Amino acid sequence: MARSVSFDGNVWLGGSDQATEGRWLWIDGTQFWIGGANGSRVGDSYTNWSIGQPNAGHADADCTDMAQGLDTWHDEQCGLVQAFMCQGI
Repeated sequence: MARSVSFDGNVWLGGSDQATEGRWLWIDGTQFWIGGANGSRVGDSYTNWSIGQPNAGHADADCTDMAQGLDTWHDEQCGLVQAFMCQGI
């Protein structure tokens, strides 16, 4: 979607482990991942973490983003100003 509008920056995806470290939830409260880089997806949830992610590389790296050139997910500091992607129903 971001490529279709020629966007080339990082994009927030709406996942976070802010409430409990290592318990990754989508913004609607659905859990999709448990643990760090060696964790596992929850149920049949789709995940696309980059190798070695999520790694809590920063103390407050609690939000999920995607680097445009990589198309894989990373944990990142939530306070960074970035674009975001939303899914409508």
